[in-house]
Amino acid sequence: MKLGESITDMFSRYTEIVNGLEYQGQPISGLIKVNKLLCGLSKDWNYVKTSIRETQGIMPLSVDELVGTLQSYEVEQINKEEDPKVKKSIALKSDDNSDVTDFEDHMDDEELALIIRRFRKLNKKEKRFN
Repeated sequence: MKLGESITDMFSRYTEIVNGLEYQGQPISGLIKVNKLLCGLSKDWNYVKTSIRETQGIMPLSVDELVGTLQSYEVEQINKEEDPKVKKSIALKSDDNSDVTDFEDHMDDEELALIIRRFRKLNKKEKRFN
């Protein structure tokens, strides 16, 4: 597997090689095809390869099932990278020499607006419960 190559691209290259060998008169069994596909995966896929090899003894996979499994895993990983859960947090800037009375002077307008919005939301929630 080349760096940055998708499973679909890798499988199409693999299929060309296998078809060429079979055309030359060297038939390859399904088990060997699956093992060669697993060997061709990059190091990023090591734990996936291990889990598939362990389950292969219980339930042997066909080449199509293996490729489908790898593609679904690849899609899951791409979705995780594109849609990380971002937690919003608030951090106020502080000066070591500042007083509580100077608090509003040193606070950015955005931070103050965020605090006011959160206070209003909290206030609305309390009114609903009372």
